Order: sequence, then C-alpha cells, then structure tokens
Amino acid sequence: MKLLRDAYTRHFEEPLEEQQEEIPDGNDVLDEITTKIRKEENSDAEKQLSRSLTKEDFNSMKVIGQFNNGFIICRLRGHLFIVDQHASDEKYNFERLQNTAKLTKQPLFTPAALGFGSVQELVIRDNLPIFQANGFDFDFREKDGCLKTFLTARPELLSQQLTNSDLEEILSVVSDYPNQMYRPVRIRNIFASKACRKSVMIGKPLNQREMTRIIRHLSKLEQPWNCPHGRPTIRHLASLPNQDDDE
Repeated sequence: MKLLRDAYTRHFEEPLEEQQEEIPDGNDVLDEITTKIRKEENSDAEKQLSRSLTKEDFNSMKVIGQFNNGFIICRLRGHLFIVDQHASDEKYNFERLQNTAKLTKQPLFTPAALGFGSVQELVIRDNLPIFQANGFDFDFREKDGCLKTFLTARPELLSQQLTNSDLEEILSVVSDYPNQMYRPVRIRNIFASKACRKSVMIGKPLNQREMTRIIRHLSKLEQPWNCPHGRPTIRHLASLPNQDDDE
C-alpha cells in the first residue's frame, strides 16, 4: 500500500522507493520499462509506453481497484499500471471533440476576398472538408482564368469567433499534411477546457464498470499518454512475480 500511497501523494512528480521484485521470465516487452513515476522522466516514460503497449493491451488490462478515489490500478500480464482517472477520461473526451465536433458557422453579410495566392487557394479547395469542419465556408469564383476564393462564413465556438489568423494556421498545417484533420490552437484550448469540465474528477469513487470503461477508452485514442494539459494518464507501477493471469 505504501507504493500506491506514494504514487498518489507525490502526484506523479517524485520518485518511488526502489522495490526488490522478481521479474517474470520471458520476452515480454514490458519487462524493458525502466522509468519510474517521476516528473523528470515523463518524456522517456511516454516513449517506452508507446513502444511497449498496444491498443489491444488496454482492452486486456484487468482492473484491480481504485486508489484514493483518484487512480485506477490495473494489471497486464506480470505488470501493474496506475491510471489517472481524470486525465484519462479528459483525454478521451478531448479527442472525441477534436474528431467529431462541428462548429457553429456565422455567415458573413458580404463575402470577403481572402487575397491568397493560387497555391493556397488550391489547398483550401482540395481540403475543403477540414476547413468546413472548423466552421469556415467559402465561395470559389473564376475570373479572367484565375480562381478567386471568398470567405462566406466564420466559425463561432462558446461565443468566440475565429479570425483570419486561425484560418491561416489551418492552411499552414494542411499545406504540409493534406487531408488530415487539424484544429487551430484556439479551438483545441476551448475543447480542452470543455473536456476537463465534463470528465470524471479526482475524488470520485468509481465502481468496477466505470473503471473498466475508462481503461477501455484508452484503446480508442490516438495519443493516450497524457491529457490536453500535459498531465500523465498512465504509468508503469511495478513488476510482479511470474504468475498466470488466470490466477
């Protein structure tokens, strides 16, 4: 219990006491994890977890229980993991907003000429669904053999209206990574705040079904290692003596 209590009170920031443990035999890639639960090792921990855990592993984890109404203890093969219930739920809600949210469009009384170059205007046309998902609409007009782009609607989210600088940010990224959904920083920050408010909070008791749901949701994420605010979602806690999962 002291190992778990340290993980909670030190909040993923201070090193845990060294444990003399018997490491399971075999070639499990999890046996290669060397980082501890400490803030200065966050980057290395994320790299090791991304190499060692697959999405299917999150579906195979067995929930052991909840610790201090804030963390979920899970077991995968011969290893224990500690999961931050709020950070994990927040990341799931954030990525869902990122992928599915449609912004309210505010039509412009008079379409505005953007004055972009022909290459930029072609990027907008070829990636139109991405811009439309972010709430921007356009009218394409051909004049004297040249394509002209006019902005006909701007997005509005939580009473904040996005501007041409947000449009240019999307354009810059999509030019390098075409056909990949991108949200400008201002939208991501709003989504992060909204996801935080609707997620399971630290201090909330969870039953087995609720804990399992949070763990399984990690398997659906593109990047499950930390929440939008940088808080770690999961860390390797300890290695166990060799034993069968069925025990």
